[in-house]
Amino acid sequence: ITFSKIYRSCKSDSDCGNQKCARGRCV
Repeated sequence: ITFSKIYRSCKSDSDCGNQKCARGRCV
């Protein structure tokens, strides 16, 4: 399930590549 095209859902920073996981979203 994708909540937004900009903020991907995540469980950890590693799910976001060079971004960080914050409150379930990559920022």
